Amino acid sequence: MTRVVKRTVGVGCDPEGQVTTSIQSIPIYFFGKTVLSPLAPSTTFFGAVYGAVYDFILFQISLVCFPIGSSWHPLLDPWVELHLSSLSLHYSNSNLEGGPRVVIFVACSGISTSMAIVRLYGYGLFGGLGLRGFVIGLVYGWSYKTWVYDFPIIQRAPFRRYKLGVGQAFVQALKMAFIGVVCVLPLSGQPATGDLIEHVIFFFASFLVFLCWELNRNMMQVFMTNRLVFAPIRGSENPSGYLLEALEDTTLKPAVRYLAYLDLCMVSETDSDNWRRAPLFERSGETYKRVIAVCLSPLEQLRLALNESNEQPFYELQVCVWGARTASSLVVRSIKEDEFGVARHHHAAVLSTLLSSLSAVEALLGKKSAYSDPTALFSKAYSMAGVLRTSIYEIVWNFHEEMVISARDGLLEQEWVTSGGNRELLAHKLPQFLEF
Repeated sequence: MTRVVKRTVGVGCDPEGQVTTSIQSIPIYFFGKTVLSPLAPSTTFFGAVYGAVYDFILFQISLVCFPIGSSWHPLLDPWVELHLSSLSLHYSNSNLEGGPRVVIFVACSGISTSMAIVRLYGYGLFGGLGLRGFVIGLVYGWSYKTWVYDFPIIQRAPFRRYKLGVGQAFVQALKMAFIGVVCVLPLSGQPATGDLIEHVIFFFASFLVFLCWELNRNMMQVFMTNRLVFAPIRGSENPSGYLLEALEDTTLKPAVRYLAYLDLCMVSETDSDNWRRAPLFERSGETYKRVIAVCLSPLEQLRLALNESNEQPFYELQVCVWGARTASSLVVRSIKEDEFGVARHHHAAVLSTLLSSLSAVEALLGKKSAYSDPTALFSKAYSMAGVLRTSIYEIVWNFHEEMVISARDGLLEQEWVTSGGNRELLAHKLPQFLEF
């Protein structure tokens, strides 16, 4: 990870942008044409020139046809704009799993593949290569029926990421070409003398077509990624300004906000970012107050949603996880890094919020029958409860001696629990964590 941390995510993808990336297919086309031309039926010089131009135009059109088919569906439905999995951000469309959109998309894939393979070879054999190309195109289209672009949280420069994706594109193209040959073998009929040559031509042509698409897909994912830099320039007068603005601005896209929370979590937990963590403990304490507020706000919303028996209380589960981890990490870091003692005033608020959120989650786990779909809900609840317990234990472990002395003197509730309606419950729950 570079010191100037860059959190990146794709905030949109336009299928029509595939037209601009088709420039990659030009050298691939001429390479394939050079190899396959000697195998094509002979013709006159002018016929060959006319045929080459005609084939090139149709080949480019065929490459554009497939991604245009994907534009028949909305790639960014608002309620699934962000899908987070294994620290990767994926833009997908759940509405594409069935219905006419799938038919349109897969059909475009079949037609595009058939046209491209035939144009690579030239004239003749349309019935053989064209039909097989259509079949393998259907297979390829079905495997990419959601046409999902992955925008991982990356730390690499665009060119390096593109270079790494080229190798993956070659592997995927080879795999799909091999699958295609296997799938179309039943269409070959009785064995004949030219079957082997025709299979080789088909494999080579389909590999080049799929390689064009995979390279285009790789370029789209790399260069259509919106790069967000939360890390300031060293020596900046307001080193945490942009990050805090991204965390507090509720009008930003969810993807930007998620990345801001992830960035803050990494800053709080990793030693490599200590130069960015130091300004959080500045003398006035205002920055630390704002940071703790944005960390605890999702947990408070989670607690309220659970108390109101909301059917979807964990709609921002990942933000709650990062908020809990960040808050507990900063409390622990303050032992050695808080020179001005600004964090001490917020320890009780952090621990009380963690305890109250855990109590709400545990209460949910005790009334499973009250929810219509408990399986997915309770899976998230167990995950959240685990994160909250770990965060609480992290604080208790590092302040254990101090808490034990406070408990012995009868000051544990006064020093570590904030005033509120559930203070008695929290004061009863906190000593349970001291007995680990």
